[in-house]
Amino acid sequence: MAALDRTSRVFKLRTFKTAPELIPVAMLPLTVVTLGFAYIAYGLSTKPDVIINKYNSLPPWEKVNPERSIKVLRVGQEYKSIPELEQLKRNSVTDK
Repeated sequence: MAALDRTSRVFKLRTFKTAPELIPVAMLPLTVVTLGFAYIAYGLSTKPDVIINKYNSLPPWEKVNPERSIKVLRVGQEYKSIPELEQLKRNSVTDK
């Protein structure tokens, strides 16, 4: 019981006042965890290839209009939709 009382006394905020050299040791894991969660939130909110709901949403590359040119350099190319491919896309979405 005495060992439990001794360890519970060590991990209180009062310890940082008596031993200020422990502040960087405690702040390092806290900073790493915070930055990790921030990176995950950044990835989920800004990356177009990250899909949160994989069952009800189409991937971004399926939402591209084939009639619209999105290339930077276009030399005599025409983009037309292929009816068979569009039918397959519609069937694959409804099958799920």
